Amino acid sequence: MNSNKILIEKRFTKSIHTYKDNAIIQKTMALKLLNILKEESLNKKKFDDVFEFGCGCGLLTYEFFNNFSCTNYICNDIVKSCYDYIFNINKKIEFICADVEKIELNKKFDLIISNATFQWLNNPKKTTNTLISNLKEDGILAFTTFGPYNLKEFKQLGFGLNYINIESIKSLFPIKDKNKIIIKDEIIQLHFKNPYYVLKHLKCSGVNAVYNHSFTKTKLKKFIDDYYKLFKTKDKNFVTLTYHPVYIFFKI
Repeated sequence: MNSNKILIEKRFTKSIHTYKDNAIIQKTMALKLLNILKEESLNKKKFDDVFEFGCGCGLLTYEFFNNFSCTNYICNDIVKSCYDYIFNINKKIEFICADVEKIELNKKFDLIISNATFQWLNNPKKTTNTLISNLKEDGILAFTTFGPYNLKEFKQLGFGLNYINIESIKSLFPIKDKNKIIIKDEIIQLHFKNPYYVLKHLKCSGVNAVYNHSFTKTKLKKFIDDYYKLFKTKDKNFVTLTYHPVYIFFKI
């Protein structure tokens, strides 16, 4: 996916104070992922060892502790200041500031979870294999990411990531009779008063890391004009922004 990790770290660091109020979709995704986890683990309430990667300011972490309990919880993020948010959720959580694609986990887990982070990986196949190798027998890997229609408006205007499709996600996992994999997706469309609010929304939630340059005055005007022209709602009072959440549950 060729993400720029330095840019991601920089922009998420800047947006961490505004993330919770603006990450509407990511919060929805966290809750839906945990509902799938409940259903597929037959309402299991406790896990011994849990690892969460890309924890951010703890949207998923907070909801996990509202719905489950565990003996040990380790989480990581490339943004160092995430620790303060995680510590306020539960002081027993161990936080590791690192890139999940480079981290070495020296133990196995009953559950590895993540919300809205997988799309930033540069080597999803290798990372998926590593995460699976760190699962205990009957361990679960459950995470969310985004599909190819995510931020399609930006993609049409020449910006954004190349999001992995559902079939490619499925191909990341080993196919064995005992393994269970569930992949679900949905399209969610947000409406904004104008394209400036779209940009503000992305900036405040750190998602502006999907484009790696700043707008000049001329380019910004062209972007705004094109966005208005192409993505007005039928009543012409709003413009759209499309999200394509994908939910993955894998049991080894």
